[in-house]
Amino acid sequence: GAVIALIGTFVLSYNVGNFLTLGVVLGVAAALTIGIQDFVWKTMVKDVHPVSMNFYRTFASALAVLIYLLATKSFEFVPMSQAPLLLLGAFISPVLGVFLLIKAMANLEVSKVVAIRTIEPFIVVVFAFIFFNTLPDAKELVGGTMIVAGVSVMTLFHHIRARVRGMIGEG
Repeated sequence: GAVIALIGTFVLSYNVGNFLTLGVVLGVAAALTIGIQDFVWKTMVKDVHPVSMNFYRTFASALAVLIYLLATKSFEFVPMSQAPLLLLGAFISPVLGVFLLIKAMANLEVSKVVAIRTIEPFIVVVFAFIFFNTLPDAKELVGGTMIVAGVSVMTLFHHIRARVRGMIGEG
């Protein structure tokens, strides 16, 4: 599964004889960071309220982005006409979406939550089409589908292995 996902990452970052090494490194780093985040959340979800966990995550993310923008001198204000849509987007994903993700982790196994999360890219494609009238090209579809398939295979094998262990432990 991991090999399939990595191949998908390479497909996405290959560009006419030029391999975007930084893109692959950042993609793998993001995947590892998300995995660590999910592990930490699952271990803490019984002791810390989801709203508190989400606040600390959002605060740390906002602080990191602000430091990056100030360090690179690329900070720009958005036009006030875009503020309502910006605020809506800022609420839906990092606040509502993460809150629901943490609640799911409190009630489900991590492998099941990860399986559900693998459909996120397809939902993004639908909303990108609705709001921006854009669709991914063939390379993006193939690479993205391979990444989702790789994660799905890893999740499936983890689930099968857990069931086999449960049957062995019961028998």
